[in-house]
Amino acid sequence: SQGRSRLPLPVVEATVDQINNSIVETARDAKFKDQKVYVLDGTGLTIQHTEENLSQYPQCSTKKTKAHYPLVRMVIATDAVSRVTLRPAIGAFHGDKAKGESELAMRILPLIPKGAVVIADRFYGFFRMIYETFNTGHQVTFRLAERRAAKFIGLQPKEPSGDMPVTWKPSPGERRKYSDLKEKSIPGRLVW
Repeated sequence: SQGRSRLPLPVVEATVDQINNSIVETARDAKFKDQKVYVLDGTGLTIQHTEENLSQYPQCSTKKTKAHYPLVRMVIATDAVSRVTLRPAIGAFHGDKAKGESELAMRILPLIPKGAVVIADRFYGFFRMIYETFNTGHQVTFRLAERRAAKFIGLQPKEPSGDMPVTWKPSPGERRKYSDLKEKSIPGRLVW
């Protein structure tokens, strides 16, 4: 631990990435050898109450009180076959330097092997996230929130189940927030 603390962080991260990739490749089931599937998810963790931790990861606070423990937001990508997780993306849950789960998830995308299928829950099912996932060379299977799905199939679908081709464009709010998305679209399929 003392020796590791003297190493530059990028060296440690590259080493962890190399070890994880090696484990994933050797643990891969023969029937899934060519298909890589990663599940993306996030969580919050409480960590030890120290001055150093508090400076990086502020406590949750209200007008009346502060929580005792600092809170960290973490997003991981897990190989669905080997169940090995890639190096997590972490950030503050609260405070001026707080990182959103989707922002952290976008930092993980380059670590996932190109061509892999990325599976995520409906929290990640919005245009910007899916666009960035495609942009980093991945396939996508994301669940959509009901209001987003209704945009494509209507509030009362004609059939109780089905699938259809869709071309997804950013919402007006996303176009205002991310000017680089104005002319972008994503072709895909919606299954319900």
